[in-house]
Amino acid sequence: MDIKLKISTQLYENKAHYEGGESWRPKGEFTFFTYIDSFDAMMVDKEWLISVLKELVICQNTDIEKFEYRSHELIFSEEEIPAAELDEIINRKLNEKATI
Repeated sequence: MDIKLKISTQLYENKAHYEGGESWRPKGEFTFFTYIDSFDAMMVDKEWLISVLKELVICQNTDIEKFEYRSHELIFSEEEIPAAELDEIINRKLNEKATI
């Protein structure tokens, strides 16, 4: 069974690329998603998996963007919470704050 694998990275942008140079500046977090066999994910050494993920992230680099591995997370299941539910709570909290 495949499980979702979330890979968190730091994104850097080459601000001098179009001038033919290099000037890497951090842009923020960038997240990659892929899938991994659950048996493989559980059986391999964590440090070994991290080394594989670091190499995978480096393979995504271009002359304009580069990525640096930060962390990863195995997602066995997920369920989406409706946005309307979030909106309802936000509005209720805003109304509570306004009446104080």
